[in-house]
Amino acid sequence: MAPADNQVELQKIIEAAWESRDTVSFDTKGPVRDAVETALDLLEEAVGRADVLVPGHGAVAVGPEVVARLAADRAYVDALRRGDEPVDERLSQDWLTGIHQSNLEQARGS
Repeated sequence: MAPADNQVELQKIIEAAWESRDTVSFDTKGPVRDAVETALDLLEEAVGRADVLVPGHGAVAVGPEVVARLAADRAYVDALRRGDEPVDERLSQDWLTGIHQSNLEQARGS
């Protein structure tokens, strides 16, 4: 684990970043960025073993859709970090328009 030698240290970094979340952005680098990437990697491992994903929004994912959902989410964030327009079929859903616009503005520092 690159940013933290163990999950306790990882948790401390993530919790500290949450407390100062107003300063965390797409440009954040260093231990916070490393900890977030490590946490996402751990989540990806867990998701790979899940049969069902019940998200806080959107539709329930079952079987291979579970891993595909996380992969699509990570690809979306990676595109924003690169300054690219994400290619994601989910963006055609009306309810995501405002959220996506806000994400674009944050990523571009607007």
